[in-house]
Amino acid sequence: GILPDDLSQELKSGITNLASFIESGGAELLQQAGEDIKQEIGKQLEGLVKPMGEGSDTDIRAPLELMGSVLKRKTTIFLVSDFWATGFERPLQVVARRHDMVAVRVRDPRETDLSGAGLVRWIDAESGREQLVDAARSDVRQILGDNAARHDRDLSELFRRSRMDVIDIDTTRSYVDPLRQFFTRRIRRAGRRL
Repeated sequence: GILPDDLSQELKSGITNLASFIESGGAELLQQAGEDIKQEIGKQLEGLVKPMGEGSDTDIRAPLELMGSVLKRKTTIFLVSDFWATGFERPLQVVARRHDMVAVRVRDPRETDLSGAGLVRWIDAESGREQLVDAARSDVRQILGDNAARHDRDLSELFRRSRMDVIDIDTTRSYVDPLRQFFTRRIRRAGRRL
């Protein structure tokens, strides 16, 4: 059919039912069908986004691809992640082109400032190779800092090219101020367009 094979049977059924309702003019049932589909999409996304445990990687590509295939109307999407992942860039750009996507970048400064940490067990995200790193050494901290800065630059460039707003959340501070600033900017921008 025209629906992707990896969607659950329940979601496919909901979409098919919605199409039938529209064709038969069942407007009174349309609202409930839409709510059922929203709930099922939520369940699908919950299944794709797993809590991070030891040895697991961040995968935001799969949820982005799902959103890209099921969300037809322009929607505001808040994508919350630390964005230490690979392979999500193209799906992000596709979804951002169709929707109002906001990146909520969660940062923990303890992950990049390892001064005084001593020996740290480090797992390479790409190879899965594990090694001990002496974070007390200044050259090691310099390399880690350079890698983090390069990652931030690349990510900021991706968001800029994708015309996405960004909210930076620091895990050691309150998230209220960054959110308030974001919505204040959005309101001002919307006021200028009126």
